[in-house]
Amino acid sequence: MCALGYLSNSFKLSSPVPQPSSKMRSQFFGTQRTMTSNISSFRYAQADIMKPSCVSCHNNHPDSPKKDWKVGDVRGVLEITQPLDRIIKTTNAGLRDTFLTLAGLSVLGITGLTLVISKLRQTSKELEKRVIERTAELATEKEKSESLLLNILPEQIAQRLKQGHHQIADGFAEVTILFADIVGFTQLSEKILPQDLVILLNKIFSEFDRLSDRHGLEKIKTIGDAYMVASGLPTPRADHAKAAAEMALDMQQEISKFNLQHNFELCIRIGINTGPVVAGVIGTKKYIYDLWGDAVNTASRMESHGIPGTIQVSTKTYDLLHNQYIFKERGAIVVKGKGEMKTYLLIGRKV
Repeated sequence: MCALGYLSNSFKLSSPVPQPSSKMRSQFFGTQRTMTSNISSFRYAQADIMKPSCVSCHNNHPDSPKKDWKVGDVRGVLEITQPLDRIIKTTNAGLRDTFLTLAGLSVLGITGLTLVISKLRQTSKELEKRVIERTAELATEKEKSESLLLNILPEQIAQRLKQGHHQIADGFAEVTILFADIVGFTQLSEKILPQDLVILLNKIFSEFDRLSDRHGLEKIKTIGDAYMVASGLPTPRADHAKAAAEMALDMQQEISKFNLQHNFELCIRIGINTGPVVAGVIGTKKYIYDLWGDAVNTASRMESHGIPGTIQVSTKTYDLLHNQYIFKERGAIVVKGKGEMKTYLLIGRKV
């Protein structure tokens, strides 16, 4: 029998067997809890069984304790004994290490989860900020687009386009149309720089725009140094002729102020006519709100066949205004495409 001890552990190899005190072969197999030196220990025993390849060797070996070995004989016992306190200590240490590892992993997991949540919140805030900024940008762009649309179209017409009305055409039984041309501006363009010409023309037309807003007229378009407005559309009004007459008189005053400020000798020629028209929007990429009808052509002829510095009106317009304004009869004139027409010159307001 031999025994080795390592840190309170013991290892024994017993041979030969059975020992005198061993009654049963099963005594050497399995595990059991024992008391050794008042120390609770864990004992493991395993029998070493004779194999066929070893029978001859053991029977013939001079140091063999016997010569009748057979297969299945127990030739020895391998026994390991370890104190339970050491097992418990080792187990507890392992459990502690496992717990600490799990705790560390939990902390790392929670920390990682916290970081992920924090990052998600930050990303969410950034996205929300971008959405708000982009929404504001889109709102600004929408306002700019609507503002540009209102610069070329009446507000009612612009709203109808936004609502999906693709074809807009309306008939008006009676409106008053005004055409104005700045006499002498073409000659002036030959004497000043192009940018200066545009600046001057913009000043004049900007004042005309202000007057059209004040009197409630709808600016239709400008062509070169010609200016066109209409009264009584897109919203009909009973005093459309009077509003056009008031604007014409104010336009004359604005040209006089302009000449004094810039030392020019410009004058304006204005023509007015009243009658039915068709108004509508044409174009897809560039919208134009325009008027059509004989009344429009006649108003244009009143301007082109007029006298510089005067306001020439047709008989139809005169009939609507002669009780409120002073007129001078011009008489019959030959109008292109119309023949002879009796016209009047608007002089001023009656006191």
